[in-house]
Amino acid sequence: MGKPVRRTNDPSILADPRARYMLLVEGALSEIVPRLEQLDPPVTYHTFFGDFSGGPGMTIWWGFARRADRERAQSSGLIDEIRQVTATALVAKGYPEAAVASELFIGFTSDEEIEAGGGEFTFFR
Repeated sequence: MGKPVRRTNDPSILADPRARYMLLVEGALSEIVPRLEQLDPPVTYHTFFGDFSGGPGMTIWWGFARRADRERAQSSGLIDEIRQVTATALVAKGYPEAAVASELFIGFTSDEEIEAGGGEFTFFR
């Protein structure tokens, strides 16, 4: 038998620096995604990945169905609101407030742009 697998609901995993920030972001996003899916235009996609060192450096991508939806969200100020909601949710979960300005990237795209860029694997490289 191998090593027992730690579950994400196990509080001791938060002490693991390699997993701490990834789990923190996962928890924050799971709380705000339902609200973002109700926006006009709705957020239809999200992904995130972290710093390989286990630090707070984090990249979060939010996506809309079409490029025109992303452009409309940009021109209406909705993208700025989503950035703020994201940062607020992260800090509420324990993400370092100082890292929001220096180590957090929040980007926006669309399903159309991801596909035009060669799919997820190629687009996010």
